Amino acid sequence: MRPVCTFTDYFVIATGRNPRQTASIWDEVHGRLKHENRLMPRSVDGTRDGQWIVADYLDVVLHVFTPEAAAV
Repeated sequence: MRPVCTFTDYFVIATGRNPRQTASIWDEVHGRLKHENRLMPRSVDGTRDGQWIVADYLDVVLHVFTPEAAAV
């Protein structure tokens, strides 16, 4: 992403079938980054409803969303 934007190097994009699955994907990614690499996101949004979860790890921005949220 660096040639096109200045705020991150990578976007990681994942789709869950429903909010419960997006929350599970987020939990797994967050847990592994925290425990294996000691990385915490600078900010996180969307965990409450699970339709679209965005986590900003500065060099990497994680997007996990349902198909319905992606269609908007």
